[in-house]
Amino acid sequence: MANDLRRALAQTLSPGLRAILWRSLLIALATFVVLLGAAWLLIDRLAVFSAAWLDWLVQLTGFAGALVLAWLFFPAVVSAVIAFFGEEIAAEVEARYYPGLPPAHEPPLWQSAWEGARFTALALALNLLALPFYLFLPGLNLALFIALNGFLLGREYLDVVALRRHGVAEARALRRRLFPRAWTSGALIALFLLVPVVNLVVPAIGIAFMTHRYHRWREKGLTVARRPIAP
Repeated sequence: MANDLRRALAQTLSPGLRAILWRSLLIALATFVVLLGAAWLLIDRLAVFSAAWLDWLVQLTGFAGALVLAWLFFPAVVSAVIAFFGEEIAAEVEARYYPGLPPAHEPPLWQSAWEGARFTALALALNLLALPFYLFLPGLNLALFIALNGFLLGREYLDVVALRRHGVAEARALRRRLFPRAWTSGALIALFLLVPVVNLVVPAIGIAFMTHRYHRWREKGLTVARRPIAP
């Protein structure tokens, strides 16, 4: 596992993955510029008081609030955009370390977008539900954070990698079969969420790492279906 993580971290700085990271960052920035511009136009039209200075104060407060929200949500949006390019990340890893593989099945764009949106919504919902425990269980909150997000990341990133080599039903069966291993790998990835700046590129690290884990399990025969998979 340590060697797989070392390879994933090293490749995050490779030209191919750097290009994906820069592309994701620019998309996220462009998204926020458009949203902030729209927020400014909306706030600029708010004139509900007779005193001009009071309207100006309301507008300034509203725009400051929009900036704060953008700052808070920016890491999550960058991560979501990077995860959208998960198949490209896995392909980069396989091209470098596993060149003899047969061509992968690339899921359709709509499926990648849907899976990414579903995962983001699930991760936000579960972490919001866990927020009281994060706040009021000192000592246990860190373990809960790693366990919960390890489950989420291990599940999601294994799906990204497995769907390139298996059908949907087989990938789901594989996820159930490798659940403890995927969870352990996901917990290791979740540790990087605690590191400022590094947490922005967790999907790139995580998907690269899970690609190595998948192929290590494949070499051990753990990815072969044990019984026929229903279509």
